[in-house]
Amino acid sequence: TRPVPKMDVNPVSSSRPGEWKKVDVVDWHERSIGRAVLKVRSVMPMLQNNFPARVRQEILAKQTGKKVTKKEPKDIDRCFLEAMILIGERPTKADLDGGQLKAGTHERFRFAMPAVAFKDAAVEAANKYDDAFKTDARASFWIITPPEDQNMIPLELDAPPYAREDVARQKGTIDIRIRPCFDAWRATINLEFSTRCVSFESLYSWFRNAGRSMGIGDWRLFGKTSTGMFGGFEIVEAAYQLPKDA
Repeated sequence: TRPVPKMDVNPVSSSRPGEWKKVDVVDWHERSIGRAVLKVRSVMPMLQNNFPARVRQEILAKQTGKKVTKKEPKDIDRCFLEAMILIGERPTKADLDGGQLKAGTHERFRFAMPAVAFKDAAVEAANKYDDAFKTDARASFWIITPPEDQNMIPLELDAPPYAREDVARQKGTIDIRIRPCFDAWRATINLEFSTRCVSFESLYSWFRNAGRSMGIGDWRLFGKTSTGMFGGFEIVEAAYQLPKDA
């Protein structure tokens, strides 16, 4: 009968049947995981379109049978502020001047983009240009962010975003959308990748093509319902570290 291992032992079979050998899981992790840092910058403006908590609450109230208040007239300033994506504290109407954010506001608040926006763009590029299956590409690398950043990548800005007004047509209706537009931005992407699934050269290629052909944000270069001219970026610096046994 095969012996049952203790709970503090990792069941990795040794050369002799019937024995168990304890493994340093950190060491095994280090043997297969590479790390990379990509610094990117915009090559065209980017639009954000956050899904506001207020709207989520209204939808939830309607779906759970709660009384829903009558829809209020569109508040242009509120639409602009709610569409922003940030880490932590958010600007209020007191930070606006004539419908735009006051100068220097970008230094007080942490504007950001979801890490998954960059990952999705890279996965789409892997599928489109390298014929990689999306499931394989998605499982081969991870974007690493500190817990306090809430899976967001902070944006480095020289000026605050401004309110941009666009006409959107959807299902026969016309809507005026007010979204924050970032003319210039920079970001640092920290990655881990499985060297058994993808090389750094391929990963670099995925992100390079993602910036030039896919983009991030609303009305980006390529998406299921998007063929816009926003959200493009380029890699300006890159570094990587392979595992010690690679």
